[in-house]
Amino acid sequence: MEISLEQIKALLPKRTTLIFLGRDDSLEGFPDLMQRCIAENSFCVVSEDWDDWYLEQEYSSVEGYLNDLKDSLKVSFGIEEEEAEMGVLHFQDELTVEIYERDDSNAFMELINRTGKVSMIYSTGEEFPECYREDLEESLSRMKKILQIEGTKFDRELKAVLENSGYGGELEIFFREEFHYFVNEDGKEFEWITFKNPMVGIIAHGCGAGYAEELKGHEMTFQFERANLFVEKTVKYNYTFDIAGMYYDWADDTEVSVGFGEKECNKVEVSEQADNQKREKELTEKFNKTGVCTALDMDITRHKGSDLEYINSFPCGTKCKACQTFWID
Repeated sequence: MEISLEQIKALLPKRTTLIFLGRDDSLEGFPDLMQRCIAENSFCVVSEDWDDWYLEQEYSSVEGYLNDLKDSLKVSFGIEEEEAEMGVLHFQDELTVEIYERDDSNAFMELINRTGKVSMIYSTGEEFPECYREDLEESLSRMKKILQIEGTKFDRELKAVLENSGYGGELEIFFREEFHYFVNEDGKEFEWITFKNPMVGIIAHGCGAGYAEELKGHEMTFQFERANLFVEKTVKYNYTFDIAGMYYDWADDTEVSVGFGEKECNKVEVSEQADNQKREKELTEKFNKTGVCTALDMDITRHKGSDLEYINSFPCGTKCKACQTFWID
């Protein structure tokens, strides 16, 4: 019996579903991937890993629909299994295309939208040196200007930040938001970013020190600088997880919004964190590939254990015999 392609297509479901996400599937365990999406203002980077995650399931689903077609052919046309198999095999390419065209799964965007709020940082790009008592008022005045604060309402909180940030560092704002909120795939860049009830701090990421306070009731707006926006887990010695060991939701009171059009806002300097992240990646790749450490690299995990020795005389600390890097106690 000769069966046409159109007759076989008629036995396919009107809609097919090729990918099913697992109950817990999201990008929450992939902070570097989220950061790349933000930095490039695109979700395309997710597609680079997509095939590794779901291609096998997609192929398996297509195969399942083709196998179901064989059963439907036997029932609908009263033919034997071998003839049904030959009929599907003869039009396999055309049927596969049809199955893909009828696919109603939107797993790609579902995976992105499933990813909940993550801890994030927006850097003002402003560096503050270690603050001594005689410099306190000058540093306070500068910080208030950056944060658009008038009067003395938040002097106590800001002084606490300055006094407890013993190594100085970059002035940053902490919050939690869904990362895809900051990806605008039509290519248009946001012009401003506004914070209400901001959690602000001065953080020295190089040595893992800093302090933060909430400015309850305050609102401030900055120029949107994509290079200053970070998923916090991608930042080395970050405040929330590495320095302070805070609960993941400690900065939930900070409200954030982005937008377009004219709005009075402070300009920001480009943060050094993007360059720091690039440098960290290069150092890690170098050590993993060659096993050779780098002088003044303070990440002790990028130095061979056999090269490390403890110096028990003043100043006490650990020294790398290969590159002479020293970690003082």
